[in-house]
Formats: sequence, structure tokens, C-alpha cells
Amino acid sequence: MVGAASGSHSKLQRYPKAGISWIASEEPFFPFKQAISLFRLRAAIGTAGTQPDASDKIRHFLASARPVDGVSGPTVVQVNRFGNPDLHPERTREIDGGVDLELLRGRLTLAFSRFEKKTYDAIVDLVTAPSVGTPTPLKANVGLVRNAGFDLSGTVNLVRTAPCDWSMWASVSRVDNRVVRLAPGQHELIVSTVSATSTTRIVEGYPLFSRWVVPIAGYADLNHDGILTANEVHLGDSAVYAGQEYPKYTVSFSHAVRLLRGALGLHGMFAYQAGLTQYNAAAQNQLLQGPVEEHPSLAAQAPSVVAQSTDVGLLQTVNTLRFQSFAMDYQIPAAWARRLRAKAGRLALMGSNLGLWTNYRGKDPGVTGSGYGDEIIDTGAPPIPRSWTLQVSLFGSF
Repeated sequence: MVGAASGSHSKLQRYPKAGISWIASEEPFFPFKQAISLFRLRAAIGTAGTQPDASDKIRHFLASARPVDGVSGPTVVQVNRFGNPDLHPERTREIDGGVDLELLRGRLTLAFSRFEKKTYDAIVDLVTAPSVGTPTPLKANVGLVRNAGFDLSGTVNLVRTAPCDWSMWASVSRVDNRVVRLAPGQHELIVSTVSATSTTRIVEGYPLFSRWVVPIAGYADLNHDGILTANEVHLGDSAVYAGQEYPKYTVSFSHAVRLLRGALGLHGMFAYQAGLTQYNAAAQNQLLQGPVEEHPSLAAQAPSVVAQSTDVGLLQTVNTLRFQSFAMDYQIPAAWARRLRAKAGRLALMGSNLGLWTNYRGKDPGVTGSGYGDEIIDTGAPPIPRSWTLQVSLFGSF
């Protein structure tokens, strides 16, 4: 393999950062000391950068001998990677601020943060046409990308006694992602082609790596027989925005209980997410066969009727609630441990992926299927299995 690169001159990059924090509750004039044990304001601003690899700028060639009549023939040189000599570092600037609270003598803690992150000259992978024979994507600076949102978390100790200790923790976050503007000379970019009618794109004013699909413009049961046919469903002229490939909202919730003066512990965790748009490639055959209900509505029939022409029926915006984990541990009484020739013991039962409640029409919207970059496509891969583990631990020996 040989390569040639264009010359470039590196500039000295500066990444300043600054932060400030003020614990107002420690000031003598703070008026709520009895109820609020901690009141802290904080803010930070900073910049960072990502330097592309030197090989990303270089055009690579691959030399191979082409066989003729079973023997080595002439050497063929072809492009293996285009490279982008105009590629330059991306730069990010982030501002965040928030407040931390501790109330009721530490029984309740709250933390809120608001952030905004702007990435200038964002580096992304762009797909190359199969006809050029280049297997690797082309890295390019696409423009200005903005991420903004908030995080809110809290912990509350509901019961704090010797026989029982019960606490709960929760967090909520929201992220809004937008391509503010594309680089000069760039227009709408197709990052990957899922099918002839479904693509992942970079479009100004929309989320980075948004999903686009040719829509159903309308339908009508012209002969009033309750069954749609292809000539009764009309498609749009071009692809439209269908959603983003990551959730807008994520919520986590957990609780921990210790009983019998700490000997028995129970812990559970749930997670919720909303706004993820999933491409369910595994449902294509089912979509072609039509709705499974006995008397499907016209709205349910329409995607099946045009399934040969558009993948609009395979895209779905999904909400999920998962019972992620449960754990129970029990400190074995000393008398029992001595019978097992040990000084102490512990019994633990742990479970994961215990439940899923979702509007998703497939098996699991969180499956890891084939995709491009961060893109996830449900290709019918089995979901993460439900599992239980029982563990017995003995410590020391007589």
C-alpha cells in the first residue's frame, strides 16, 4: 500500500477553561440555614478539540496482482481510501451551570444542571458510493452542531432507623441536538442508505444523523370495500424527516432498602426513554404479508400496501420502560456460618433485564443490529436475555 498526502501546517491550539462555585449556605446572611444545609451555585465554560488522524487526510492506494489464466497478471493499483486533505480539527465550546441543594438535614439532595455544547467543524463519517470501490468512509467537517439540555437528579432517604433504612434515587435528562449550519459549500448530506426510501442524513435545522423516509401522502377507500389497494394509497414526492436515532428523554429510578438492622438488602433499578426512532428491518416480511388483525383499519393497511415502495411502515418512534435489575443480599447469621466452618457469610440473588414495557412493534428496540456509526437497525437479533445469579460467599474459616 502506498499513499500521498497534501502538506498542511498545524496551528497552536488553545483550550481555555474556567469554573466557579459558590456555597451560599455558608454565608452568614443566608436566611434558610435550618431547612437548607447546602445551597451551591456553579458554572463552567470551556473549550476542547479533536485532532483527526494523519491518515484521514491521506489518499491510500492498494496494489494487487490480477490473475490471468490462473497465474499472476499485471499489478492493478486502485484507491483504497480517498482521504480528505481539507480535513481540520473540530472545536467544541461548552457552557453549563446549575445548583445543588441539600434539605431536611441531608435526607433530600437535589442537583440541577443546564448545558449547551457547540461543536464547530464537527467531524463525521460520510458514506462513499459503492461504484468507487472505496471500503472506508470519508471523514469530513460538516459544520456547527449544537447539543443543549438539562440533567436533574435527586436522592431521598425515606426511612432512616436502625431496623430499616430506605432510600430512593432518580434522574431525568433531556438532550436537544441540532445541526445549526452546514459548512460553506455543503448541502444536505446522506450519511447512510438503509434502503431505497429510507436514509440517515445530516440536514441543517434537524438532529445530526436524523432518519428520513418517503411518506404516505394520503389514502382513500374508493370502492368502500374496507380493503386498500396500491392505487388507493399515494406516496410523497420526496423523503421527509421521520425522527432521530437516540432518545430525547431518559429517566432512571432506583431504590435501596435495608432491613433487619442491615442484614437484608433489596435494590431495584428502572429506566425509561422516549423519542428514539427505530428502523425495524426484521419486520419487513411481516409488513409485506399485511396486518395480522382480523379487521385492520385503513391506517394499518396503508404501510403494508406500499411496503414494496417505501419503508415508512418500518420506522417507529419508541418509548420504553425497563426493569433493569434487582438484587437481594442477606448476611448469614454467625451461627449458620459456623456450621459451614466459616466466620461470616453472605447470600446474594441478582437479576438483570427483568421486564420491558414498550409501544415498539418488534422484539426490543435496544437490540444491537447492523448499522452505520451510532445508527442501530433492528435486524431481528435476539434481545439481551433475562438472567438470574445466585451467589453464596463464605469469609474466613476455623
